Amino acid sequence: MYEGDPPRVSEERLSHLYWAGQHGITDDELRHPSMLEDEFLEKCKDVKRLELFMYSTMSAEDLGDFVNLQELSIQLQTVPRAVGLRRLVKLQRLSITDCGLESVAGVEACVQLRHLDVSQNRIEEMDPNVLQYLEELRTLWMNDNRLTRIEGLEPLTKLTTLWLARNQIAFICDALDNNLALTDLNLSANLVGNFKDIPHLSRLRHLKSLSFGDPHYGECPVCALCNYQTYVLFHVHHLSTLDSLRLTDEARQLAEATYMKKKMCAMTRRAQFIGAQFSARNSGAILSRLSTTGAGTTTCGSRRSSGTRRT
Repeated sequence: MYEGDPPRVSEERLSHLYWAGQHGITDDELRHPSMLEDEFLEKCKDVKRLELFMYSTMSAEDLGDFVNLQELSIQLQTVPRAVGLRRLVKLQRLSITDCGLESVAGVEACVQLRHLDVSQNRIEEMDPNVLQYLEELRTLWMNDNRLTRIEGLEPLTKLTTLWLARNQIAFICDALDNNLALTDLNLSANLVGNFKDIPHLSRLRHLKSLSFGDPHYGECPVCALCNYQTYVLFHVHHLSTLDSLRLTDEARQLAEATYMKKKMCAMTRRAQFIGAQFSARNSGAILSRLSTTGAGTTTCGSRRSSGTRRT
């Protein structure tokens, strides 16, 4: 029960239902709001999907009105921190892109998330303290940020898609060893520059699509190395797509044959090099021994000749 007139919803809060687009709120109703608080909250419970684009701003507190929200998309706004998500425990898809977001802290409340897209922001860390709560996550997109390393993904054993393109990641190491469900991995336009990380990916038996370069984001330095495709296909031979290009069985077979041929050639050259070094060391030792023996003989002969002359 209310004392006096029951509270009415402000134009700002009513506009959130307007952007939800499900309740037929007219422009006139938006300019002259008359909806009561209880009616407003009931209508908010029916909203499952909400998009906030550019000037459709919403305060963190107002987001909590939509307790049954399952999909939330925020684009082209100023959102340095992911606040206001605490009550959105049913959220399954969250996209905060091109918003100047500096951290994923705050997302940990959304424990039912299956899809998280925080691309085109200013994030510097894959925060393990946040990711550890997102065990239901299937898709993680953190493209075009400021990440320098892959971390915190160990609990995400259901993750199938990971896109970290256009960051500053130089090494993979064993950061993905627990993510055995991965089918799609995009590391394009990072700083990966050598082959030593590629064999780690051979553990991902379900991986079908791998990108170190693509037309949109660009390439990693490793793509410019000689025999790049051959090396990748040999070690990650279950791929269907490499750098956005479909692979055929013939391409995989050719890569394996080429790799083995080059490996045999390298082993032969190494054996020849070691043999040459061994031969050179032996020859040097023999010559040194002969030189020492010859010098000793000459010295003794000289002494005998010298003694004869004195007599």
